[in-house]
Amino acid sequence: MLETMKKFLFDELYTHGSLEKMTRSYYERSLVSSDIEADFKKVFDVSYRLVFGIRDTAETMDFLLGKYYRNERFAKNLVRKTFPAMRFREEVPLEDKRADMVGYPADASPVCFEIKTKYDTLDRLPAQIAVYVRHFPKTYVVCSTDKVAGVITIVPSQVGIFSYDDRSNAVLRRIRPAR
Repeated sequence: MLETMKKFLFDELYTHGSLEKMTRSYYERSLVSSDIEADFKKVFDVSYRLVFGIRDTAETMDFLLGKYYRNERFAKNLVRKTFPAMRFREEVPLEDKRADMVGYPADASPVCFEIKTKYDTLDRLPAQIAVYVRHFPKTYVVCSTDKVAGVITIVPSQVGIFSYDDRSNAVLRRIRPAR
């Protein structure tokens, strides 16, 4: 019933583009607000509890991001799911840059992950990668499929690349390994 209601309320009432904008607005509000239920009602014009019941708010946000607005938070969660044995730190400062994620495997050196969603440009990527490869034995760019061709032309061959599809299944696909 709940899944049917969610489909009815969102997928049937709004276009995907509208849902992307609404979810983005809801996500941005959630970053500065503590009243997630009121924010949901303002953006979606329906009660949070009616749609999601007592579901955890973080889980709900991840559901919405995964379905309608695959931003950096979505990509970071995808990296965590792909590498469950790693511990992660986010927004790690390095020189004058910040690595989106650094993964710490139990038995290996840290791994750097730079994320580029469909909402990002690749303008800063060369400078970011130049810093990361000096600090980490392995560096990966995690990007949406529409960014893969651009990333391949920008990053050196020792930098690995993972991609994810913005509209279908939420899995990371390794384009090339880090060396």
